[in-house]
Amino acid sequence: MTATGVRDLYLVTSARAISTIGNEVAVIALLLRLHDAGAGGWAVAGLLIAGTLPLVVLAPVAGALADHYDSRTVLVAGGLAQAAVCTVLAFTYQPLAVLTLVALNASGSAVAGPTFTALVPALVPRDRLAMAIGLQEGAQSVAILAGPALGGLLTGLSGGATLPLLLDAATFAALAAAGGALRTRRTPAEGANRRMFAGIALLATDPVVRAVTGLLTVLVLVGEGVTVAEVFLVRDTFGGSATAFGVLTTTFTAGMLAGTLPAAALKTLRQTLIAIPLTALVMAAGLIGAGSVGVLPGVFVSYGLAGLGAGALNVVAATLVLCRVPEDVRGRVQAALNGLLRAAGICALGLGGLAAAAFAPTTVFVLAGVAIAVAALAAIPILRTVRS
Repeated sequence: MTATGVRDLYLVTSARAISTIGNEVAVIALLLRLHDAGAGGWAVAGLLIAGTLPLVVLAPVAGALADHYDSRTVLVAGGLAQAAVCTVLAFTYQPLAVLTLVALNASGSAVAGPTFTALVPALVPRDRLAMAIGLQEGAQSVAILAGPALGGLLTGLSGGATLPLLLDAATFAALAAAGGALRTRRTPAEGANRRMFAGIALLATDPVVRAVTGLLTVLVLVGEGVTVAEVFLVRDTFGGSATAFGVLTTTFTAGMLAGTLPAAALKTLRQTLIAIPLTALVMAAGLIGAGSVGVLPGVFVSYGLAGLGAGALNVVAATLVLCRVPEDVRGRVQAALNGLLRAAGICALGLGGLAAAAFAPTTVFVLAGVAIAVAALAAIPILRTVRS
């Protein structure tokens, strides 16, 4: 691993984590701004959708930009554009204008994410790829843990959302600066595949990538859907406090952070192939345990185990996909995968609502775990066809 690769890896990791903190801060600040302005539940839902839908709708375009243009140009231009959007957003109060600006900012993230991810294999040798992805996933988990609390604190201390949103703008400016400072670059190769939908096609036609994509989709559908039942499990089933509910969500994210550590230590393709269904089964066991353990402390332990499995699976699945797909379509594949998983996340909320209405909270958790376990076992025969 070269000194340039190490430098650029830590630069990318730090910049993305800082930007994630900024985004988390901005979401909390905007939700509080809408609430204080008297906006109802539809406005809040609209804000969350506006921040997610561009990742789905613009996936083919975002992936094409990531693959067809110099990575430095994409990252610098995108980061500066997002910084400008967030600056305007800081002084915007009309709900429709806020939603439009949020969607524009999410459009920039739809492009930046695949561009950064596709760059990672150029920074490290193959046997250090899981380490690099684990480092980034771990930093993202820390950012997700810290962001909401910081957003609430800054909004409260400053008396509004303006300062937190300007902080978000500053993080995108930092992201642009990091993109410009990277010495490693991705540029389109002569004769490279230029088809806009090449990423979607590869997800659909490569049996191994399709199996991993299917497993991740199930994980998001039931894993994010089960969050709807969290509050009912803690408050109604066990009579826990509001604080206990908040700690439960934090426990899962902390488990994800812990899960990146063993996953980052994997060095061979064989280890990665074994780890994919194994980590999914760990998550399944955690969810089943949370629904059947019978005592609230046991729920926390089980949910932390589920987070550990999810965090590890994210690392090993991303490692396999990056190793499997051709270099010239990595941006489009990553954008297509991100779009699919975000679409699954939107569907998960509706699925979770239906499940929470039809079943007891404990049953929802058990069913979610069983669904992930079945998907993991179904993927094993396909993963075994890969030569290690």
